[in-house]
Amino acid sequence: MREILDFFRQPELGGIDWEYYIDLMARTLSAKRLEHSLKVAETGVELSRLYGGAPDKIALAGLLHDGAKEMKDRELLEIAEEAGLITDPSERENPSILHGPVAAWMAETQWGVKDPIVLEAIRYHTTAAPDMSLEACIVFMADLIEPGRCYHGIAELRELAQVDLRLVMLESIDQTFIFLERKRVPVHQGMVACRKWLTETDFGHRIDRPAQPEHAHSVKGDPHEQ
Repeated sequence: MREILDFFRQPELGGIDWEYYIDLMARTLSAKRLEHSLKVAETGVELSRLYGGAPDKIALAGLLHDGAKEMKDRELLEIAEEAGLITDPSERENPSILHGPVAAWMAETQWGVKDPIVLEAIRYHTTAAPDMSLEACIVFMADLIEPGRCYHGIAELRELAQVDLRLVMLESIDQTFIFLERKRVPVHQGMVACRKWLTETDFGHRIDRPAQPEHAHSVKGDPHEQ
């Protein structure tokens, strides 16, 4: 625990009771899921050093993003129905993707999180959405490329994440579409709208970025399989 807390005690992450939130997730999640969440927080902070954003909000969203991941589909659907969280038909067909909205709802109503940027990043970390904040975009990618992830093509995604946030999000979304089609699982329309936003608008999150590579990468993995 001490080594974990040392990371979260960096000056740029000050002002948050990290011991409380880490203990909360340790009591909520399995050891494997907690390790993943900690790595998402750390990866998100690393990406924020490239692209900007508020590292403390990114780290908190990363730590809490899977707070409802280990709930049963039935429980997720019940909570989402009662709390009015359903926004797309795919969520009823594949309730597991509700773990983001449910975790955001729990963070706001039970865990003391009121920051809208943190809540947005938790809510959309799986399905994405158009007009996401920079912090939400970073958490979305950190979830896919943290060091514990292992799938074909992840090395290319990690490399691309160092130079172009928009392009690596597009690559990840396109591979998710392929994965869902193969599994015959409906696509969440929020992700479709996010892709359109990434391709048809100025995106808006282009500051403090290293030079782009000369070529785009072809990624063939299944980012959401784990």
